[in-house]
Amino acid sequence: MRISSSAERARFVTLHGLLLALALICSYLEAQIPLPIPIPGVKLGVANIVVAFCAYILSLRSALIISLLRVSIVAFLFGSVSSFFFSLCGAMFSFLALALLLLVFPRRVSPIGLSALCAVMHNIGQLTAASILFNTNAVIVYLPHMIAAAAATGTFTGILLCTLLRKFPQNIL
Repeated sequence: MRISSSAERARFVTLHGLLLALALICSYLEAQIPLPIPIPGVKLGVANIVVAFCAYILSLRSALIISLLRVSIVAFLFGSVSSFFFSLCGAMFSFLALALLLLVFPRRVSPIGLSALCAVMHNIGQLTAASILFNTNAVIVYLPHMIAAAAATGTFTGILLCTLLRKFPQNIL
């Protein structure tokens, strides 16, 4: 995207700043209200709605920037080096699935299916991080539970994403 005027630049930066702030607020609130599921690391993934929204409405580049900044800022403010590694691996696996589907099948994948797949990939990324960090493949026993939880939460966040996409014009920049 080429931005020519200072007014367009200001609008671009403002919109991205607002979306990043929204993603940060979602991450913070989500951390304060854990799901009643006895599986470590299972979250609803509301902040990922913002990332997917960016991919649909703005660009994959914007979505990647928002995702990386959110992961970094949340880890810096509320986490640790290990939580950053887990979040980064999950976010990157999820983003790669998002980008691949939107680039290869731009009109054939629904936001609900996309969100569910991205949630599953996020959990696979986190399990990969755990395997690397703890130097064991024993974490694989969590995989079926994590996939089931991700499919459910990803479907829910996909429904929210569909609702959000209907409320906004296709190109708000």
